[in-house]
Amino acid sequence: MTAETLMADLNRRGIRLTPDGPDLIVEPASKLTYNDRTNIRNFKGELLARLRTATPDSRQTLICPEVRVKLEAVEADARSKGWPAELLWNNAFWDLPRGLAALLNPGDEIGEVTAEYIEIWKLRRDRQRFMRRVA
Repeated sequence: MTAETLMADLNRRGIRLTPDGPDLIVEPASKLTYNDRTNIRNFKGELLARLRTATPDSRQTLICPEVRVKLEAVEADARSKGWPAELLWNNAFWDLPRGLAALLNPGDEIGEVTAEYIEIWKLRRDRQRFMRRVA
């Protein structure tokens, strides 16, 4: 295991790491396993360094919380495969999200993440009415 794979695994499971001086804040800590805690202790220095040097992104309130959680869950994995933050979070065009944030809807799921593509499973709920004719 590396610090990068640990961050990707924690993000995928909805666990966020935030640097706080020489410490790490883990939210929600209740989701951590014994192995998670051991790995976080072992890689604490590397994790802090990675979190402090992360490229700032353009996350704003325009991205709904459900989509934000999905992006955060795959961000470390995508970034490790060469995806820049701008392609994941960019919203600098007329204050509307662009990049992956612009394509995701709350009901969508993110599938495979590779260096070439990020697979999105679209959940689409169209409503149709089947009417009977009354004479």
